[in-house]
Amino acid sequence: LAYQTYQSKVIPASFFEPYPFSLQIPENYTLYSNDKDNRFLSFLYRARMQEREIPDKFLSVYYEAMESDQVDEAWLINERQRIGRIHFEGDSLNVQTMRTQPFEIAGYKGYRLTSAWINPGKMAGGALQCYAFWDADTKKAWLIDTMVYFPAGDKLPTLMELFMLASSFKTK
Repeated sequence: LAYQTYQSKVIPASFFEPYPFSLQIPENYTLYSNDKDNRFLSFLYRARMQEREIPDKFLSVYYEAMESDQVDEAWLINERQRIGRIHFEGDSLNVQTMRTQPFEIAGYKGYRLTSAWINPGKMAGGALQCYAFWDADTKKAWLIDTMVYFPAGDKLPTLMELFMLASSFKTK
């Protein structure tokens, strides 16, 4: 998956200069949302030809100042619900499929949330994985969100690919 994911060039590092983090995102992802005031940045991969056999892939980063570590499973769930309402036009989490657990990503210990997301207004939904942690050096809480819209197929390989991209996260 890592080999396939990075077959195309990545978005230049200069793109991330104004942000307190960087990622290695393939250039075939486009900017979905750049809400600097609310510290939210999101990328989308959508195939040129809209077919049900190719998944839409989203990777987003949210951060906020936090003097001490207050990131826990409740913070992760609440922030992801808020992000879905605001940045994904009413998305919410399917509470029947929601699972949280301690997790490590990109060298940071925190929590992972797995769930289905739903958007009744758009009659859409899919799978997601979110990762939340606190970084003592930057005094920030971070939430990295990955989600898939793929009605026709298996979402697990795409979530694994998105995990590879999310694992390239680095604070500055």
